[in-house]
Amino acid sequence: MRCCLSLGSGIIFMSISMTTIAADSLTRAQIIENNTNPVGQVNVAGASAQAAAAAAAANAPLTGEQLYKKDCAFCHDNGTAGAPKYGDKNSWAPHLAKGADVLKEHALKGFKAMPAKGLCPQCSDEDTIAALDYMLKSVQ
Repeated sequence: MRCCLSLGSGIIFMSISMTTIAADSLTRAQIIENNTNPVGQVNVAGASAQAAAAAAAANAPLTGEQLYKKDCAFCHDNGTAGAPKYGDKNSWAPHLAKGADVLKEHALKGFKAMPAKGLCPQCSDEDTIAALDYMLKSVQ
């Protein structure tokens, strides 16, 4: 009995010693990374096609309506800071009287409380004009 106990204790001691030696050669971050790496991967039929479609949709240009809803609606839905309300011909009348070129310039460069490009610095000029055109269609 004593022999087996000694042998078992020796194996446990060796195992702990080897783990300690191995752990000493790795940084704490490496040990954590080794212990938390995924052990497998789940493949779902059609998942790669769905991922490709999602990536393509994320990179697709937005329509004027989508841009309006994303960046313009906050002010133009309720007239914040004097913004002409979407679909309200009376609030747009004084702006429409200035002409399309002036409206485009104001949309791109800002006007009174409206910042340039409606605070969408990543929007191209074409994006901004598409959102403006979407708003103008609601009052024509």
